Amino acid sequence: DGFASCLPWTLKEIRGKDRFIFTLDSSEETKRHWPHDFHLELQVQVTSGDSLRLALTETNTGREPFESAWGFRPHFRISDPSAVSVRCKDAEDWQGLNPGVRTPRKLGPGESRTHEMSVKAN
Repeated sequence: DGFASCLPWTLKEIRGKDRFIFTLDSSEETKRHWPHDFHLELQVQVTSGDSLRLALTETNTGREPFESAWGFRPHFRISDPSAVSVRCKDAEDWQGLNPGVRTPRKLGPGESRTHEMSVKAN
């Protein structure tokens, strides 16, 4: 549970001044926590000067389907919670400052899904 956040990611690309792309691939290290082959790509983008967008794309690179449940658990120091809004595209009914929503999905070999979250100053 939550092993990906504890591992080193690779900075794959910087696009302009406001977009960064990181990747994490399955390895012997990841298989100690979870036995499946995968590729993760995290895009972090500052938009409009007052918003942060996170998009995590998960791809099953193995031969067997697997089920996963991703949830963003970012930590922001916010003095006034009413001054920001947080939205998770993968959980349309969720609203608040604790986006640890888990959305289990089965991915077949070669399939991908993207989980998005945005944080905006009000």
